[in-house]
Amino acid sequence: MVETLVPIVKGLLQLVSVLSIGLIIAVAFLDKDIKGSIKSSELTKKIKKYYIFWLLALFIFTIIQIAYLLDQSILASLDITVIRSYLTQTSLGKSYLLQGMAILLLLAVPLRKIMAAYISLGLALIGLIAPVFQSHGSASGSHGLAIGALVIHLIAISFGLEAYLA
Repeated sequence: MVETLVPIVKGLLQLVSVLSIGLIIAVAFLDKDIKGSIKSSELTKKIKKYYIFWLLALFIFTIIQIAYLLDQSILASLDITVIRSYLTQTSLGKSYLLQGMAILLLLAVPLRKIMAAYISLGLALIGLIAPVFQSHGSASGSHGLAIGALVIHLIAISFGLEAYLA
């Protein structure tokens, strides 16, 4: 059962992250600029909700990934020692920890000014791209082109969705 949940939850994680970035792009580049302030407070509230969904999806994915890698139940993967060990001792776990920290920083940034939206966009892109460099094939060598293409596609999807969302 866990092996079927991994791609589903990973897809959900990527979808929520790309939608979050699409919304922040809409605020940063398409919202009316009134003396450097963001006009649409409804959109900024929606962005914060998407950041929370992104963090929740990351947590769920991490638990399911641990269960899959260790071939154990999801309940057994909720052990805080196992989670801490995965997030601090494996390269993939460290990249997800970086993504989680980026999301927490995004939640802390008040979206009142356009400059804050630009900073949030940079943080969100760092959070989205961090796990890409630690995929299962990145350590095998000569995967630089594939990783670069994946990064470009993730950014392109994020920028394309902002046009749809706006």
